[in-house]
Amino acid sequence: MTKPGLVLPIIMQESNLLYITQLLAPVAFSPLASIEVLLISLPALFSNAVSQQGYMHNIEYHYTATIIPFVFAGAILAIEKLALKKREAVVVAALIVAVALTSNCFWSPSPISGQHKRAFVVAAAAKRASMERAVALIPDDAVVSASYTIVPHLTHREKIYEFPNPYVTVNWGVNGENPADKDTIGFVIIDFSQLGTDQQKIASTLRNTEFTQVYSRNDILVLKRD
Repeated sequence: MTKPGLVLPIIMQESNLLYITQLLAPVAFSPLASIEVLLISLPALFSNAVSQQGYMHNIEYHYTATIIPFVFAGAILAIEKLALKKREAVVVAALIVAVALTSNCFWSPSPISGQHKRAFVVAAAAKRASMERAVALIPDDAVVSASYTIVPHLTHREKIYEFPNPYVTVNWGVNGENPADKDTIGFVIIDFSQLGTDQQKIASTLRNTEFTQVYSRNDILVLKRD
């Protein structure tokens, strides 16, 4: 780390502060009373916080898997440290349960949460039929660029690319070198709702120039080369 002064502003970004809050709030921040346990997860927490990938400082993804055990271990040991009497322990336990349920309602995609509609299993079920119809439109020998959630359903072919490849190289090679020939793409099949602003612009440009939209339902689009 040659410029440590640049790290603190990154860690203090709003997204990271929310990330840390969402990690600790469900257990009422109790692991802070057993900080020595929580510090074991510091390397993982640090690497997540300074990452340029938003997924890594978002509790919805698996990058928190190496942190969560120490959060809960810290919570348990913190309560033990307090050496509470039975009645006090019940009150503290009830407080943590209440905070956990409140956090669940605000941040979790569980059935008791207002966020349940965006849960992957719920959203996926609503789109499954649309995606299956879209995939059925793609010839077996076509060269395809597809959203990452659709790619596995189309891999029984010689060439397939994760959109926006090959139009813009993403997760390609070491430094995006030697991109594939974009003129070979016969079909583009995407979940428009999963695309960032830049990728949506690419899709819209393709739809208005080289390709014709042949299918659109529940944000699943199929574009066929003219």
